[in-house]
Amino acid sequence: MADDFYVVAKVNKEAGGDDLVVTDEVKVSVKIEEAVNRIGAWNGDIFAVWAVGDVRPNPKNAEDHAQSVRPDSLWVMSGEMPFQIEDRYLESVRQDCRG
Repeated sequence: MADDFYVVAKVNKEAGGDDLVVTDEVKVSVKIEEAVNRIGAWNGDIFAVWAVGDVRPNPKNAEDHAQSVRPDSLWVMSGEMPFQIEDRYLESVRQDCRG
């Protein structure tokens, strides 16, 4: 059985707007935590995550996916670990994401 891949990108609110936009390079990994660490993170950084299946996308396809599809989940960096944002907060923030 193959592992599922995730596209992970750091996101931030767009200046003067409510949309979340990708602010750093996009990473692909089978582990969300590994991708977050490769991007680099400080406490409070927000990451959007897209599950893309068992075929690893190339960097261009991963970036295009991150720019055009709503994320499946959002994660926040706390301490040295990313944690998934849950419940109503997640839904309200996902509505602000482009895609």
